[in-house]
Amino acid sequence: MAEENQNKSALEKLATHNDEALLQRPLMAPARPVSNDDYGYGRYDESEGGLHVRDIWRIMRKRKWLILPLAALITLLVTIEVHRTPSVYEAENKIKASKEGGGAVISTKDFTVQADDQDSMQTMIVELTSRPLLESVVESLKLDQRPDFLDATRKRTVTEALQDIAHRFTGGTFGASVNSTEPNIKKAPTVERSAEESERLAPYVNALKGRLAATVVKDTRIIELSFTHNDPRLAADVVNAVAKNYIDQSHTRKLETFTDTSEWLTKSTNELRARMQQAEQKLADYTRNNGIFQSDGKTDITVNKLADMYAQTMKAETERMLKESVYEQVKQGRIAELPDTFADQNSSKLKEELNRLEVQDAELSVKFGTENPRVAEVREKIKILKDQIASTRSTLENKLKADYERAVRDERSLKAALETAKSDAVQQNQAGITFNILKEEVETSKRLYADFLNKMQQTNLQKVEQQKNMRIIEPAEVPGSPIGPKRMRTILLGLLVSLVFGIGLAFFLEYLDNTVKSVDDIQRFAQLPTLAIIPSIDAASQRAVKKANRRALTSGNETPNLANALVLRDDPDDQRTAVLPAEHLTSVVEAYRMLRTSVLLSTAGSPPKTILFTSGQPGDGKTTTAVNTGVSLAQLGSKVLLIDCDLRRPTLHRALRIAKQPGLSAYLSSDAKPEDVILSTRVPNLSAITCGPVPPNPAELLASDRMRELLAWASQHYEHVILDSPPLLSVTDPVVLSTRVDGVILVVQAGRSTRDILRRARQELTHVGAKVFGVVLNNLDMRREGYGPNDASYYAAGSYHREHARRHG
Repeated sequence: MAEENQNKSALEKLATHNDEALLQRPLMAPARPVSNDDYGYGRYDESEGGLHVRDIWRIMRKRKWLILPLAALITLLVTIEVHRTPSVYEAENKIKASKEGGGAVISTKDFTVQADDQDSMQTMIVELTSRPLLESVVESLKLDQRPDFLDATRKRTVTEALQDIAHRFTGGTFGASVNSTEPNIKKAPTVERSAEESERLAPYVNALKGRLAATVVKDTRIIELSFTHNDPRLAADVVNAVAKNYIDQSHTRKLETFTDTSEWLTKSTNELRARMQQAEQKLADYTRNNGIFQSDGKTDITVNKLADMYAQTMKAETERMLKESVYEQVKQGRIAELPDTFADQNSSKLKEELNRLEVQDAELSVKFGTENPRVAEVREKIKILKDQIASTRSTLENKLKADYERAVRDERSLKAALETAKSDAVQQNQAGITFNILKEEVETSKRLYADFLNKMQQTNLQKVEQQKNMRIIEPAEVPGSPIGPKRMRTILLGLLVSLVFGIGLAFFLEYLDNTVKSVDDIQRFAQLPTLAIIPSIDAASQRAVKKANRRALTSGNETPNLANALVLRDDPDDQRTAVLPAEHLTSVVEAYRMLRTSVLLSTAGSPPKTILFTSGQPGDGKTTTAVNTGVSLAQLGSKVLLIDCDLRRPTLHRALRIAKQPGLSAYLSSDAKPEDVILSTRVPNLSAITCGPVPPNPAELLASDRMRELLAWASQHYEHVILDSPPLLSVTDPVVLSTRVDGVILVVQAGRSTRDILRRARQELTHVGAKVFGVVLNNLDMRREGYGPNDASYYAAGSYHREHARRHG
């Protein structure tokens, strides 16, 4: 204890500078321009830079535990998401629409009533998706009572998606499958629905319209009708129900034309039959009352004139009745039921255009909303058409009214003329005239009755003969496989995208990582050769380290044999530096042997005597590297001296398990001889000078003449002198020592030391003219950095020996 106190007192006497002076670099060699070629450092060839396939593969191997889990996770999420989307099935049927020619229903001398149900194919497409038809389908299939119909677009939950995945991958053993109910198709009545009922059915109608598609097969009269849904049976039921309801309603509309005509003819025939019976009764009564039993048919001119006048009057009255009936229909708004003779062809065309625009308005309102400009444009056209139809109706009503009034005037005129003729004929065979009039009235009534009865029978016959001009030629079947979503394609695309994203993220992280990780980084950013790559120990070696430490603690052995061992770490905060037999670390031993070879070949002529080990920052492994290099050189039989020049945080004594006293600081601050501070180690041929007491002015001590004399004396008595110095960028001690040794070895920890630190360390050394042998890439995790098992020795040997060959010819 007394000796230690004496050494500390001597050190305090040398503290002649203040703390600020210690931050400066004392006794620095004058700066001179230094070229890389002065020390044989190869300038990095930028043409060799860039990203090669080997580098890409290394980065991918390094980041594989980022890329693969990320790809697996994204692919799993994509798989779950695509299985959350229900499978979509499409059912399709085909409808054939036959051509229909127009046929006359009623044909008389004055008018013709025709039934023409010729619709264009495009009109059929619009009618197939019209709201009234789809409402009938909803009611016939009772879709409003099936909640699953509107849930077709609802995504499954994650649990349901996982069950579906399990069901598919296990072939139906596990998970849930698609269930569907049997259809119950009923013909919906074609009745006018209230606004409230249509509003209630609107969601179901919109769902049908959004999934229903109708197209015309080119150059045919066949319509392909398809419907998509997540229930395959329901899809088939819906498309078949739409086709069936449309065919039935089309046939019903066609029959309505003949039904209306037949009803009008029946009513007119009944009226004519009553009139005929009245005329016959009048003739019989007149004959009986006037005692007329027969007529010879001989009459004068007055009688013939009276008979003709009566016939014209009856005809005028019949025409007036017909025109009155037509006019009454127009007044009641039943223009559609008018015979073709009286109907306005322009009005029919306007109605067809109005129907088409109303269907288009419904479709655009559902698709774009009521505020869309296209909807407003269609509604403006509908308004204009309605005005034109109203104008046409008014014109037609005025025309028919004028015809009716003219017929009334003609009838009145003829009746007045008839009364005049009767007055004239009163004086002539009044009984014969009256008899002939009544007889003519009976015959006229019979002819009209027979004509109308014949037409009524023809209409009823044509009504019975009417057939459906459309039929389903290929009904829809339950689809066996879905049309979407394309799950496998989406999953593969997700896998590809996730791999690309993972690889891109790996390269991005690699770009952000500015630490030194490879020989190429050292050559690129420091233009220095790599002397060796020291790999990190694997898990098995770490377990061996812990076991060796426990064994050492149990046995209480503080000074193990280091002849065939390696020091594994030199953490200043760890009071127990691990020492492991070399047989446990074959790869590390080989790496240090490579470093030993590089050191011996680092100078021309003879191996270097004094070597300084330093690093850019603490914790890079400089002490471990220095000790193991000294052990490796000592194993060749060379006398090696290790000097702990880290007078601030010394660790060499713990690495070698030797005493800390007296140490280098005691020698530099006193008149002691070098032999007094040199300690022997358990490694043959290996001696060491530890730090000793930590001085207050380490930089000045290391720059003193005593340090120069120590190095000179050690060079004469030892073949190799290895100096362990503090980190280069933290203090000025390594810079001072670098000018007094044969060469400097810079230790860089892979994945920890940044490129800027490496570049600055090299600049600090070259600025004072220090000779840098090269760099040791320490603690490189070969697996993590993506290298193969033999890449470390390959890259280190290749880098150094190529540089050595270039420098020494």
